[in-house]
Amino acid sequence: MKKDIFDNYALIVSKQFLVPFEMLFTKTKVSHVVSARQLLFFLARKRNIKLSEIKYYMKLNGLPLEHSTIIHGEKKIKERIKNDKDYENFVNKIISGKTKNTNQKIFNKDVFQQDLFDENFQTKKPENNNKLKSSDFSELAELLIKLNELKEKGILSEEEFNEKKKKLLKD
Repeated sequence: MKKDIFDNYALIVSKQFLVPFEMLFTKTKVSHVVSARQLLFFLARKRNIKLSEIKYYMKLNGLPLEHSTIIHGEKKIKERIKNDKDYENFVNKIISGKTKNTNQKIFNKDVFQQDLFDENFQTKKPENNNKLKSSDFSELAELLIKLNELKEKGILSEEEFNEKKKKLLKD
């Protein structure tokens, strides 16, 4: 039961941060991914998931962690919530089961995961059905983050950003 809650939060966080699900469980230190991972820790702790369980679930997904990493992540999110009302609202919407794009509750993992990959991450699957390497996801995330930064600075229009993002995700 707690694993299902953890997995739902991981899916929601990955979608809200535009981070591939698998990337949450890599050792990347890209700030956007780290923030998403820290929010996952915070949300899990809010649902009374024990540190040892979070540690175990992370390890099951390929990222062994220490308790101190989880505690640090939870603390960082608490600080951000305290200092940023918009972020607090964002977190409260996730806790209440509502995303910023819809008012419907999201707790069907299979439907949500299908939606996540259909809408945002249509990457080519390897012919031999091997899993993509975490380095592939790290590189893709870094490119998407840089692309988003260019859009936020006004260097790229929304249309140019979407076109380039679509091209990146299809390659």
